[in-house]
This record gives sequence, C-alpha cells and structure tokens, in this order.
Amino acid sequence: MIVSAVPIQDETSVMRIILLGQPGCGKGTQAQRLVAAYHIPKLITGDMLRGAVEEGSALGKMADTYMRRGELLPDDIILSLMRERLSAPDCRRGYILDGFPRTIAQANGLDALMAAEGVPLDHVLLFEVPDAESRKRLRTRRTVEHRLDDIDDTVLHRLDVYRRATLPLVKFYEERSLVRRIPATGSMDEVHRHICSVIDGS
Repeated sequence: MIVSAVPIQDETSVMRIILLGQPGCGKGTQAQRLVAAYHIPKLITGDMLRGAVEEGSALGKMADTYMRRGELLPDDIILSLMRERLSAPDCRRGYILDGFPRTIAQANGLDALMAAEGVPLDHVLLFEVPDAESRKRLRTRRTVEHRLDDIDDTVLHRLDVYRRATLPLVKFYEERSLVRRIPATGSMDEVHRHICSVIDGS
C-alpha cells in the first residue's frame, strides 16, 4: 500500500524530476510511489536497458556486455535512447528520471534536450545512504530478483563507478540550486513522506 503525505496531484500538474543515488539507495521503489502521487511516468534507464537485453536487440546485446561488467554505457547511446523516450506523449506533463543522467556529458545532453523543448527541470533528489546499507539491500535484491548485476564483485565495482562518474553530478546540479538531499535509511513510507514534503515545499 502506498502512503502519501500530500493530496494526490491533479492531472494538470507538471513535474520533471531526476533521482540520484548509489545502487541500493531505494530510487526505484520511491520512483514508483511518485508515479502514483504525481501522475507522471517513471523512466528507469536500467529497466529500459534490461528490456532491450531480453529482446535481444542490437542495443540489448551491447548493453549486456557493459552491464555484466558493471560499466556505464557510452553517453551517445544513452542519449539516443532517452531522446526518443522523452518525446513520447506520456512525458508531456513531466517525468521521473532514475538512472539518467549518470555523467556530466549526459547532464549536458539532457539540458540541450530540455532547452530544445522549452521546459525546465524542477528537482534533483539525492538519496543518501551508507555504503554498508547499499550492499545489504543489493544482496537482498539479488536473492529475491536474481539480478546478475547484484553479485558481490559487481556491486563493489558499481559503487566505485558511481563515486567516480556520477557524484560530480551533485556539484553540477547544486550550482543550479536544484539538489534536494533525501535521507534514505528510514522506512519506505518515511522516505516517501519526506520526498513529497520537499517537492511540495512544505
């Protein structure tokens, strides 16, 4: 059951949000709750790429190679994927981005895409959780979901990749006064209520 701290938003609201945080911080879970609260689609790059892998497409085969090593895909491939998705009708009223952007190059690419559409970015939610908690959650997820990218060695590498490639995004968006820090170690309901209060300015 999804518990919201605020009234459900009406169908005319527009909200464009980026979720940032290391693997295992709970972004995917909270993204789903935000979909219900704000009536906008969640665009999870990892899910899109895993779908391409299952389909056996050319992109999927390329993605599989990188994902098994815990590496990020080249920026041009990710930007091409996102450009097509963001142009879909269901994104006109906004969206929640999880797993994109992951590099400064991708952030600049997103800026260009949004500028071309004449739309603003509203919030960058930074989920903060200790590494030990991330590893614990990922081990649990591996047991439940049998995720190949959650094996121990890959988890450690993904955390390192996050620190090296993605943390610079925090500074990038802090310079634009868009970062909202979210303590992500509480219960799912507590984290959700905090996010909603941040988004709605309460």
